[in-house]
Amino acid sequence: MTYPVVETFYSVRGEGAFAGASAFFIRLAGCPVKCPWCDTKESWKAESKLNLSAGELAAAASLTNCDFAVITGGEPTIHPLFELVDELKAQGVKTHLETSGYMDKNLDFDWITLSPKLHSHTSSSYLEAADELKFIVSSERDIERYLETFADFIPSKKYVFITPEASKMGDESLLGAIVETVKSRGAPFRVGLQIHKFLKVR
Repeated sequence: MTYPVVETFYSVRGEGAFAGASAFFIRLAGCPVKCPWCDTKESWKAESKLNLSAGELAAAASLTNCDFAVITGGEPTIHPLFELVDELKAQGVKTHLETSGYMDKNLDFDWITLSPKLHSHTSSSYLEAADELKFIVSSERDIERYLETFADFIPSKKYVFITPEASKMGDESLLGAIVETVKSRGAPFRVGLQIHKFLKVR
């Protein structure tokens, strides 16, 4: 089978526990969630001009010095990822998944970043399995709603990042609320920043 690919690129991980590490990104097409603040809206359409096999994608990743491959989207789990994960592992490449948790979990990865959305469904299977959570917030009320909605799953996570939505990066009130939340709650909470945007890389 082939996968509809929006793009692949080799860069550094911009967010989360592995921020700053070298990573090969595989961005797959298609997304039913459609976040209004999404910075990759070109990935929403399920069809793509580029269709690559699992072997081709894994081979491309293996030619880099990446610490891991990030399978992202769109929403990558709408595709059957078994072949892709198997091929990456066969090439000795660790697999990281970036998902909204829209689908049920049916496959294991070396690391799962779950970014649940308040406006969309999130599968409990991903809420239970995720290594880290990423809450993207546009207001102080968003922080409260995320903490209330996902309270049962927070204690088991290695990290919980509270990340300002990109257009709110200059909102001092929101940034202050994020900092105060992290200070008052401690681990596993962290302030989430997109360092790739500061570095001006993809």
